[in-house]
Amino acid sequence: MNKFNVLVLEDAVVTSVAISRALELEFPDCPIYRAQSLFEARLLLETYDIHFCILDIQLPDGCGIDLIPDLVAKNPSTGVVIASASNLPRYRDSASAFGVIHFMEKPVDHRRLNELVRQYRNVHFGESGGSDTSFAALLRRLSVTDILQLKCLAKTTVGLDFSLRDGRHGRINIVEGEIVHAQATTHSQAAALVGVEAFREIVSWRGGKVEESNTFAERHTIERQWQELLLETVQWLDEAAATRPEASGPPHHA
Repeated sequence: MNKFNVLVLEDAVVTSVAISRALELEFPDCPIYRAQSLFEARLLLETYDIHFCILDIQLPDGCGIDLIPDLVAKNPSTGVVIASASNLPRYRDSASAFGVIHFMEKPVDHRRLNELVRQYRNVHFGESGGSDTSFAALLRRLSVTDILQLKCLAKTTVGLDFSLRDGRHGRINIVEGEIVHAQATTHSQAAALVGVEAFREIVSWRGGKVEESNTFAERHTIERQWQELLLETVQWLDEAAATRPEASGPPHHA
């Protein structure tokens, strides 16, 4: 069987060594590769197939999230954990709307990380018949919430245009990592939704596509901090799941 390769992208040496050693002890048959920059990580990607990656966000030569397109290009089924020193909401484990990317606060819980790696390896290599396969979804099939979290964590300023095949479309504006505006059209509303109501509508969509735009007129219709907004939206979706119509498949980048 092919080796299950793990990459730890972390510029803090002590943290990197601690994560790597914990993984080596738990998975002695798995090669663990370490990189302290995007440059080093991309060199490793040229040589090795990476099946699982632990990413730091702040690196000397950029944002660790920027490695995700490279991972997708090489192996779309790569599992990813994003480690952040930021205070992250802990709703991903119970939110079915979420995709493959898992967020973990620092200091990293080694036991929890080992569980994630084991779960993903079992599914990826077919070593167990476990029923929890949500973590094995393809990176290219990111949910709306995955995309929003990545953009906010990277403190991006961007406009995201969402569209569905049935003609509905929406826009979410992010300024320096904060969600400031949303608007959306629906079948049941004569006028476009704006603000939190529009944001909830867009996050509930499945399928369609999303396009990025770096030019947009700033409009502020949302004042909540992005983590609080996402948490409240996920809770709202859970409550509305029984009566809300669902389409198949999350959005994809155009």
